[in-house]
Amino acid sequence: MSMVMFTQGRAMVSPRNCGLRHGEIPQEELLALTPQLTEVEKASCFAKYYYQPMAPLQPEHYIAIDGGPMDPADGFLPDQVGRQMLNTGHCQVENGYCALPNGVGYSAIKVDQIGRTEAQINKYNRDFAPEENLFYKIWCPGDHILHFTDGMIEDLGWGVLNMKQVSGCLPRTLGINPDEVLQKDPQCIHIVATSILVKLLTEPEAEPEYLSMMLYTRETPEGREMRARFWIGLLFTPEGFTVKIPKGPVTVTEMSKKIMIHCMREYTNENRLIDAFWNF
Repeated sequence: MSMVMFTQGRAMVSPRNCGLRHGEIPQEELLALTPQLTEVEKASCFAKYYYQPMAPLQPEHYIAIDGGPMDPADGFLPDQVGRQMLNTGHCQVENGYCALPNGVGYSAIKVDQIGRTEAQINKYNRDFAPEENLFYKIWCPGDHILHFTDGMIEDLGWGVLNMKQVSGCLPRTLGINPDEVLQKDPQCIHIVATSILVKLLTEPEAEPEYLSMMLYTRETPEGREMRARFWIGLLFTPEGFTVKIPKGPVTVTEMSKKIMIHCMREYTNENRLIDAFWNF
């Protein structure tokens, strides 16, 4: 359900899913799922990747994790993405988290994808870990459980979440005109955005919370870089976006930090997995 804002048609990693839509697995079966490998998954030749240490984060990631919340003035809402990111430079803060003035949680992440090539991605998408939910579990061991065609079951840091992706974001919501992207940033190859309705897996009757994200991928002399932005308490709509701030026991600022760390971990580990599989 992610909506592509811009693409040059280059190969992008596409997480393998279970083939079912969100809601097609009964709640009691979802509750029985764990991030641990099933017997079928354990028997796979790819299971070894699950047990290997995850990739270390980039130095700037550790700085962001240990440095406390960023200045909210250096964050922005989705309608500022075009002005802030669609250029040949970078934002004032590329790795950080905070609560914005309107209460929305904000996370920024940049992950360098050194040596990333089309051939690597195509091989990884086609052949890596096809058994059951192994592809998704290996991506972030202990946190990832299952990927639907339109959602996920995973732990972002405050409990196992049942997440449904929903459409609604248009390029203008991000302040982007697809026809002008290459003029403003010739290195941009892909921009995608989605909103997610989030519930704790153990609370199926609860009102869903809002989470929106945008991934911006550029070519660099070293390969590629992936720049992510998350907004907690914000939902894309055909008209723009709407805000509903979560009121649970975990604060928006804490959620923003946890999402930042989770994103850093999964995408740096993806780098490790793609390289290891390519060289296998």
